[in-house]
Amino acid sequence: MKTTYKDIEARYHIAAAILLEHNDKELLKATKVKLMNLRIGLGRHLKQFREDVQEAAKGLAADDDINAFVKEKYDEEADVIDVCFTDEEYADIIDVNSSNDAGFPNGARLTASQLLEAFYELFVESSNTDQAQ
Repeated sequence: MKTTYKDIEARYHIAAAILLEHNDKELLKATKVKLMNLRIGLGRHLKQFREDVQEAAKGLAADDDINAFVKEKYDEEADVIDVCFTDEEYADIIDVNSSNDAGFPNGARLTASQLLEAFYELFVESSNTDQAQ
């Protein structure tokens, strides 16, 4: 799947905010493994993005040039593995994360329901999608 680095970053932060365990609840092993593979894959792309920006910053003197590079790089597309969770895996994630409000590096906060909704929109392939159309 092709997606921009801007979208990769957003997807990464949503996936990273999902807890593997909380209080006395824990994701099923298969769901944990899938979520960790998703985080690692997206994280690799972000690491490459950051390394590219650091390398460019060494050669660009003006802040305006660096900002232009970052903006252009954010809009660049990268190939990422499309990881989709099933309705059953999502139900497992809801069970563990139903009280998990999340904060993000940019200062934004999402309630548990907002986080779970965002995760659903980005990563869940519902078996009911075909029936709704």
